[in-house]
Amino acid sequence: MKRVDRNSSIELLRIVAMFMILLLHANFASFNAPQDVSLRSFARCLADAFTVTPVNIFVLITGYFGTRFSLNKVFSLVYQVVFCVIPISLVLIWCGRLAPAADG
Repeated sequence: MKRVDRNSSIELLRIVAMFMILLLHANFASFNAPQDVSLRSFARCLADAFTVTPVNIFVLITGYFGTRFSLNKVFSLVYQVVFCVIPISLVLIWCGRLAPAADG
């Protein structure tokens, strides 16, 4: 597999994308969703619209520069699903917090 040289401009874009993702999380996580129709609510929804795109940009840049296929990573993911997600789901179903999937 060929080595991908890093580009400082792309790294700067990645840093800006990280900052925008922080703004996205802070927008509604700190102030909740807008409840009224006002200029302030419109500005928050507009900021949300502009900060969703950097999530995709960050994922694409990180995936392009940082991934190498490995069977160990695939097995690690399967391990996490089998031994983490399934037991947690079973406990939630048992407690009544999660409804089991309907058949058909």
